[in-house]
Amino acid sequence: MKEVNLEQNSDDWLIWRQSGIGGSDASTIMGDNPFKSWQDLLEEKLGIKHNETNAAMMRGTRLEDSVREMVEEMYGVSLPAKCFVSSDYSWQRASVDGWSGLFFIEIKCPQTDGPHWKALDNKVPDYYYAQLQHNMMVTKTSNCRYVSYTESENFLHKDKLKVFIVNQDSNYQQALLREEKRFMKELNDLRKDAGMEVL
Repeated sequence: MKEVNLEQNSDDWLIWRQSGIGGSDASTIMGDNPFKSWQDLLEEKLGIKHNETNAAMMRGTRLEDSVREMVEEMYGVSLPAKCFVSSDYSWQRASVDGWSGLFFIEIKCPQTDGPHWKALDNKVPDYYYAQLQHNMMVTKTSNCRYVSYTESENFLHKDKLKVFIVNQDSNYQQALLREEKRFMKELNDLRKDAGMEVL
């Protein structure tokens, strides 16, 4: 993998994300994203549609720094956000919420209680699993830390932050890579037809 010096959420970062497949695209490609279809994602990558920021995304951005600090304190290491490109496929990208040098963290701050209850049981919601496996492929890591934080009053203070290890799933990654290659072929065919540069 190769580190890319970009500030997450900057204009340059958005352009970089647009020209490849990132972790947040993976669940759509696997058909596990209830909020976005394969066709929606194709149209975003072609610049026909724009991915609009919603309340959940704004909430996650607002809380991310403070949650990262909690996890840094827990592990006793610095966990800066980083961007990477795969050493195998130039279109495979990963924007991780924190990087230790050995593993990354993925921070989620769900608006509803269900995903956090799952996390307390050491389970990742289906629509986040592909993102973790994609990012492990790009960073060539065997595991990562899934971080769930809630502000909900339905949880005791000690249960508001949950961190657990998620391991590499080689069989799933093989299936994901097949689907990502299929998506990129379809995307590049459409880009060719439109006179655009192939990614």
